Amino acid sequence: MGIQGWEWLIMIGLALGALVLIVVVLFVIVRREPQPDDVVLVSPHEPIGHTPDGRPLYPAPQVRPTNTFAILALIFSFFVAILGVVFGHLARAQIRRTGEAGDGLALAGLIIGYAVIVGWALLLFAPLIFGGIMSSSVTYGLVLAAT
Repeated sequence: MGIQGWEWLIMIGLALGALVLIVVVLFVIVRREPQPDDVVLVSPHEPIGHTPDGRPLYPAPQVRPTNTFAILALIFSFFVAILGVVFGHLARAQIRRTGEAGDGLALAGLIIGYAVIVGWALLLFAPLIFGGIMSSSVTYGLVLAAT
């Protein structure tokens, strides 16, 4: 039993889809604007000036950007688990270095990615492991029943 013509089409379609997805992700990463390293954050509790009538002016709250790799880690962990793990580790390293938000997303991507990899490994290797145990016990049972 070989691979039929329509199965080849599905495999080629999935491979092309994965290739397009990887190219789009790399394009987004390359086009991402660099974050300035010399940003001075002002305390939100200290006024930065006063209005003409004497009221204090406070700075707008600063929102930390979410790390792109952390978002990609969570997304890829469901579809291509190994990419979720890779992006999760890259994201956590960048977050420690830059202080961006998204550590929880990266950690979730890592946990889900590793869980999917372990699940696939169990699914693929369990028949080999348990198949050998079951076949030996069935054979042993047949030998006992025959005597």
